[in-house]
Amino acid sequence: DINRKREPLEAYPLETFVMVGTIEQAGLFYALLRDDTGMVHYVGVGNYIGQNSGKIESISLSEIKIQQLGPDNRGGWHTFPVTLYLKKAINSQEKPSKDAP
Repeated sequence: DINRKREPLEAYPLETFVMVGTIEQAGLFYALLRDDTGMVHYVGVGNYIGQNSGKIESISLSEIKIQQLGPDNRGGWHTFPVTLYLKKAINSQEKPSKDAP
């Protein structure tokens, strides 16, 4: 819908967000996303995020499923799935394993 009002988080590339937590209210999950400035945002199913009309389809304890719009290389557009996964925090007193990214 090109006439819908854009949401604030659509001004930023999807790659700038990291899922850092969830909140459950009345059986619905909401995600906490940290942007590259350190600010945390609260989003729910149906919100839009990222610069490619990414719509949040579902949220679980460990991931956010998004349908994003992109070019189809034939002059048209198609939707494709993107998943953001919960970033695991490392305890400041623990040393990361040599296999950790």
